[in-house]
Amino acid sequence: MTRSELLSRLEETAEPGYRDFSLKLLPGTGKILGVRLPQLHKIAVQIANDEPLTFLDAPCGEFFEERMVRGLVIAHMKLPPAEKLMLVRDFLPLIDNWSVCDSFCAALKDAGKEQEIFLPLIEKSLSSADCFTVRFSLVMLTDWYLNDQYIDSVLKYFFAFSHPEYYARMAAAWGISIAFVKYPDKTMEYLKQSRLDPFTHNTAIRKICESKRPSEEQKELVRGLKRKN
Repeated sequence: MTRSELLSRLEETAEPGYRDFSLKLLPGTGKILGVRLPQLHKIAVQIANDEPLTFLDAPCGEFFEERMVRGLVIAHMKLPPAEKLMLVRDFLPLIDNWSVCDSFCAALKDAGKEQEIFLPLIEKSLSSADCFTVRFSLVMLTDWYLNDQYIDSVLKYFFAFSHPEYYARMAAAWGISIAFVKYPDKTMEYLKQSRLDPFTHNTAIRKICESKRPSEEQKELVRGLKRKN
């Protein structure tokens, strides 16, 4: 699929009202057409089953949806894990907003099946200076590594987190809150000793308390760990 063909498909399904809604959620993202995620997945699957490498060899366009489709094509491609990993690595510099980041991570089901292969890239990306590369790592850990095998390592990564930008800090807080739901005792011990910056620490606590899963007793204990900003 050429860029002109892709733009034609996107424009066919674009909704002005959804574009206006997306612009509010994604400030500073740039040009947005207003295509919903299920439609983007549908287009990406078609490209992934056709000539995905030809599509990926072409430069990425300027619209938000073009970037999203590019990531989803990579996620949907059927490739050996090592080859998929190279495409993932090359896509990271193109991630410039939380929506592309989180949708890309959620679609990368290969990571759930090949955790050992994907983990080195995730670990390396945690130390990036780029906000969304760091967010990629944190969201991947949340989506695919919160299990018995990796929970101790994941909690160490979450609580060693340090990055000044909002979207990275929010990803860390969100990951900690999900970890608490799944492994409350382990996560509580880390919260008690947390050296996270006050914003990330307190946001994690707020998200835990907003969840319906923890008990009121657990929430009360967690609230007692809040810090002054």
